[in-house]
Amino acid sequence: MPCLIHEATFLSNDETSELAVKHRHCRLPDVLLMAEELECRTLILGHFSTRYSHEQILEAVESERAQAGYKGEVLLALPGEMAQHRVEG
Repeated sequence: MPCLIHEATFLSNDETSELAVKHRHCRLPDVLLMAEELECRTLILGHFSTRYSHEQILEAVESERAQAGYKGEVLLALPGEMAQHRVEG
């Protein structure tokens, strides 16, 4: 039962291409596709850019998760919080 713990600094592919490459950060859609390809049962995401609100992160994870077809459990470590957030899907 593989588990992947990964950063997802940026929420979309289009708005941050150059930044992601320049600073070697990952984009949420890429991480979700990787988790699906690796057949991870649990994905733990953190290190989101503080440019995003918690609501923006939650909405993006739900939307991108559906697009990637990822069916595993997703847990989030949101910026500035010590609690986990589970994204149902």
